[in-house]
Amino acid sequence: MKIFPRDSHEDIMNEFLKEGKYMSIPVAVFYTSEHEYICHWIERPEVAAQEQRVIEQQIRDENPDITDQEFGRERRNRTGAKAGEWQQATVTEIIALLQANL
Repeated sequence: MKIFPRDSHEDIMNEFLKEGKYMSIPVAVFYTSEHEYICHWIERPEVAAQEQRVIEQQIRDENPDITDQEFGRERRNRTGAKAGEWQQATVTEIIALLQANL
């Protein structure tokens, strides 16, 4: 495994932009031992992306006048409670991605 920090490896990051425009992190790229591309995974598992959107909307609905700072704190509190679940979903998603591409 080799880790390339995003900000000092724009050339690599530009190959794997989320939605073709965002330098999201983390990005996991898998290659064969001969350096042939297998697949890649970006940022977070789909279940986390979906649930995060719901959580963010719930916060806005419950607190229409919330400041950005308060919103960030509340989002961290609510999403932090799901961290273990989302970590397992990440592993499951990456394994499935690799199995589908090997």
